[in-house]
Amino acid sequence: MSVNKARKIGFFSALAILIGSVIGIGIFLKNRSVFAANNQNGYGILISWIIAAVVSVCTAFSFAEVSSTEHSKAGLAGWAGKLIGKRTGYFIKVNMPFFYFSILMVTIFIFTGEALFSLFDPNQKIPFYWVVIASIFIFIGLVALNTFAFHASKQMQMVITIVKFIPIILVIILGFAFFNQVQGGNRFEVMETPGNGTQPIGPINPAGILSSLPAILFAFDSFLGVGNLSKEMKKPQMVSKVIVVGMIFCSIIYILITVVQILVGKGIVSDVFAAIFSDNETAKTTFNYIVKISMFIAVFGVANSITMTSIRSFDYVIHERIIYKADVLHAMSGKREMIPGAILFTLSCIPWFAINLILAIVFKHDAFTDGISNFPTLFFFAVYGIVILFGIINRRTKKVKVEKVKGFMPIAIIACVGILIIFGYQFFYDFMYNAFSNPNGTLSWGVFYGPSTADKVKNWQGSIVFFSFIILFIGMPFINYLLVKKDKERQAIKLKKEIKKLCLNQ
Repeated sequence: MSVNKARKIGFFSALAILIGSVIGIGIFLKNRSVFAANNQNGYGILISWIIAAVVSVCTAFSFAEVSSTEHSKAGLAGWAGKLIGKRTGYFIKVNMPFFYFSILMVTIFIFTGEALFSLFDPNQKIPFYWVVIASIFIFIGLVALNTFAFHASKQMQMVITIVKFIPIILVIILGFAFFNQVQGGNRFEVMETPGNGTQPIGPINPAGILSSLPAILFAFDSFLGVGNLSKEMKKPQMVSKVIVVGMIFCSIIYILITVVQILVGKGIVSDVFAAIFSDNETAKTTFNYIVKISMFIAVFGVANSITMTSIRSFDYVIHERIIYKADVLHAMSGKREMIPGAILFTLSCIPWFAINLILAIVFKHDAFTDGISNFPTLFFFAVYGIVILFGIINRRTKKVKVEKVKGFMPIAIIACVGILIIFGYQFFYDFMYNAFSNPNGTLSWGVFYGPSTADKVKNWQGSIVFFSFIILFIGMPFINYLLVKKDKERQAIKLKKEIKKLCLNQ
């Protein structure tokens, strides 16, 4: 076997990267807002997770066929380009790095900072803006690691993937074994006076179920990021199998943990042990630190894993000359192939760190960061749905040759319908109807540094943020296109002048 081949990623390494990308932040941090959106009702919470899991797995399964249209490092953009057209491929090529990865990664690094601060500041006495500042240094460190020591990063990711399952296994085993010891914690039982500091339980609310789905989809997202590593794999055609196997595994783990959290009435994983061992201070403290340390490692692992794919996504748009001034960055390529991608990735994240830092200073909580983190996932699930829809149409038109997957049609239809309902509800009901009919109603955004009841994000505020991101999502590729076009025109004029000058001199 050649040295280059030996350094390629195998099936299990790719699976570890996928699991490392998916499992971590969502299940550890997002269930608090899911519990709040569902009025603490266990059945509503569980239904939310099952719906999101079904939609996510069906989406992943659908890409087993969709991804067979083209085995290239373009990933989703390449598949969309084949099935829909070059303009759609271009739209995704620009938005994937500059919208999806930039916004998502900044929020993930901030969540990593929150997980770190929870170890020594459990009561959130340190101002939230210090968390954002700390997250910037974590970001710089991981970008450097994945640029100059990618092999070491891969090895670290394998270890992190193993370590992150320590709290997951402990939560599942001890949660199911001792949940009966938690007085009044069971969210499946409607009680007037819940015990152990838990909140009152409301009825199943369909609106709450639908409102909580973007946060859960956040927990499932990033599974297509492994597609950007296809050129690093020994067998690029194995990408689709990695995605399907990994997503089914993640779904099972997520639902098991959620059931435990429902049984003890805690939306944060680290609080599960505090509830189980409420009468044993030593055990409570010990398990609390074990889980919080493991949680930080897990969230750190997600940040590292997605940094890998982010840099490669940015590097791709540079080498393909897709973005404005790509030639300048491409000229920086030397022996270190990923340096231009790392530079552009860093530059694209700076504005989002600045925005989140300003929000942290002004509002003193993480609710906006939490809400913003859902938008890249929500918007790109809509993109996934559109690409899958054209995959369904392709079965009829046979426009593109694909490797047909048994069961694709019914499963792809489920994925498309599910995504349409989720995105449509957010667009028309949560951020349009609610913003006008109940502008001062509140959203359930917030993680560790969540807002007080009086400071919760209002419906009208959430609507402004949502539609601002819609405009950015649609407008960014067009702005880039116009800039590139203008730059090419300037270069053409400059070239003509040089040729004319050369002719006159002769």
